Amino acid sequence: MYASNNGSATAGNARRLPLRDEPVPGIRSISDDIRIQPERRYGLLKSTNGNVKIANRAVVDRTVSTNGNVHINGDAEVGSVHSTNGNVVVGNGVRLRSVNTACGDITLGFNVNVEAQVESTTGDIRAEHGCRIKGRVASVGGNIVLRGTDVKGGLAFVGGDVTVTGGSHVHGDLHLQRPVNEMQHLPRVVIGANSRVDGQLVFEAPVTLYMHSTARTGRIEGASRIVYSTPHPPHPLQARLQPGPQPPPASPLETILQALAQRVQVRVSNTSRNTVVMGNTSGERTVITSTSANGSTTITGSVTGNVTHYSAGPCQIITMGQPW
Repeated sequence: MYASNNGSATAGNARRLPLRDEPVPGIRSISDDIRIQPERRYGLLKSTNGNVKIANRAVVDRTVSTNGNVHINGDAEVGSVHSTNGNVVVGNGVRLRSVNTACGDITLGFNVNVEAQVESTTGDIRAEHGCRIKGRVASVGGNIVLRGTDVKGGLAFVGGDVTVTGGSHVHGDLHLQRPVNEMQHLPRVVIGANSRVDGQLVFEAPVTLYMHSTARTGRIEGASRIVYSTPHPPHPLQARLQPGPQPPPASPLETILQALAQRVQVRVSNTSRNTVVMGNTSGERTVITSTSANGSTTITGSVTGNVTHYSAGPCQIITMGQPW
């Protein structure tokens, strides 16, 4: 079942703004989907428990969905789009003012133009080749993937992964804000082939940073890069950390330990919270976090094979005890 408006408008004047005395039709629905006709002009589309489907070359002032998905077909023009508990899927060649979701993913097709920001709280954000975003791209708990995308603002994230590849160009900063609670996931940041981040890369929490040999960025703070030249980043345990274009951090970020066949004792002395990742050559990982704010804390773990630890934070000393 759908709701629509049957006013008289032709393809020839579909994109013409209405005169002051012309009413702009809007549609509100509580339980049904909203489906509009192509090449027509609409005001507010608001759905509480249904999907919103915007047809090709339609013009919509604003779209709000509470418990439904928003689908925007190719070459449409839409103002702000907000979804609380649904995904937003944008077709090729669409023009938008802004996109915001609380618990849904945002997917931008090819050659999508966004005049302001693209933001999600827990959902993923993906943008394909030819997309242009004039504001910032931000997600708190979701992943961000940009392929051949131009972002005039910066990138902001907290707990997800970030991939900037396919010749993407970010004109602002890439910023990882320190989460309020302890992270259960070590974020993975990839700056792919021929991609650029003009601003700084600022990490307030530990990350694994991969950078292609053809990529370019500004100053890196809080992490060291892992440079690669293959089509895809290497496995974390096979990667070799290399210093970024800035002076290296005061604390070590990688120590490759000797092959071990038995359990070892780890002593962490730190002034800030550290995360130690231990793994073997088969790709198994054990994440151990010291809970000490100051002083020394002894933590133990059991691994076999080559063991690597990654850690971050100023004024830290990490040593491996004797096998026991």
